[in-house]
Amino acid sequence: MRRLTLMVVLMACVAPAWATVTTTGKVVNTGVLTAVLPGTQPDPWDIWGKLRLGDPGEGTLDVEAGGVVFVLQGGCIGAYWFSTGAATITGTGPT
Repeated sequence: MRRLTLMVVLMACVAPAWATVTTTGKVVNTGVLTAVLPGTQPDPWDIWGKLRLGDPGEGTLDVEAGGVVFVLQGGCIGAYWFSTGAATITGTGPT
């Protein structure tokens, strides 16, 4: 019994980092017709409309460590001359 407990503890300690999806600035999810509050989003993050980063203004999307963002209708990054947007995907397996 002790060996099993030790193995479970060791497996938990070497597990990969949790996947994260975070946003900052002006990010709009047209599926719910509202601006997204900056911070950590659900993973997987399902957007049933369009995703707009920096529309208008500045906005970012970071997907890390296997995080998943599903966007049904596409979207845009910094679509206007007064907009700045960025999307960063890092780690193994993010989508």
